[in-house]
Amino acid sequence: MKVLALGDSIVWGQGNRDVDKFVSRVGAWLGAPTPTSLAHSGAVVSPAANDAAPAVWGEVPEGAPSIGAQLGQAVTLLEPASVDVVLVDGGINDVSPYQVAIANPFDPNSEAKLAARTNEIFSGPVRALVDAPKTWLWSGANDPLAPERLERYAAHLLGAPTSFDWPLVTPLASMCHPNVEGSKAYAAAVQACLS
Repeated sequence: MKVLALGDSIVWGQGNRDVDKFVSRVGAWLGAPTPTSLAHSGAVVSPAANDAAPAVWGEVPEGAPSIGAQLGQAVTLLEPASVDVVLVDGGINDVSPYQVAIANPFDPNSEAKLAARTNEIFSGPVRALVDAPKTWLWSGANDPLAPERLERYAAHLLGAPTSFDWPLVTPLASMCHPNVEGSKAYAAAVQACLS
C-alpha cells in the first residue's frame, strides 16, 4: 500500500512529531508505514515563482513548492499507478486578506458584499475552527516545535538566526493546526471515509 500526501501545513502536520501526524496514522492504518509526503507549511495551490526550489523544512511557512509542483515531484519519485491513496489539502494560503477584508471603493455595493463575505467566513469555517475542541489545536505555548520553527524561519528569511517576539509570532504559526489529539481526529475521519 502506497500513500502520497500533498498540501499545506494541515497535511504536513504542523507542530506534530512524524509519528503523531495524521498522514502517518492513516499510513499505519493502511499498512503503509512510511507515506511519501511532499506537503509543507505555507504551500499554495497557485503556481509559485520558485516552484523548482525544494521545501525549506515542513515547519517553515513558504509558498513553494506549490501543491501542483509537489504533484510534479511525486511523479518523479513514484510510479503513479503504484499509489493507492492520495491525501491532499490546500487553498487557505492562496487567499489574501485583501480578498476577504478590504472593501472596493469603486463598487457602490462593496460594503454590503464585504459584510456578507465576512459573516459567511466567520460564521462558517472560522466558527467551526473556533468551536473545535480546544484540546485538538496547538495553543502556541504548548507547541513543541515552535522554537525550532522560529529559528529556522528566521534563518530562512534573514540568512542568519535572530530573535523573534515569541508571544506575537508563535500563535500565528501554530494556533490553527491540529495537535496530537486533532491529528487522531483527522486520521479517524479519513479512515471512516476509506472504510
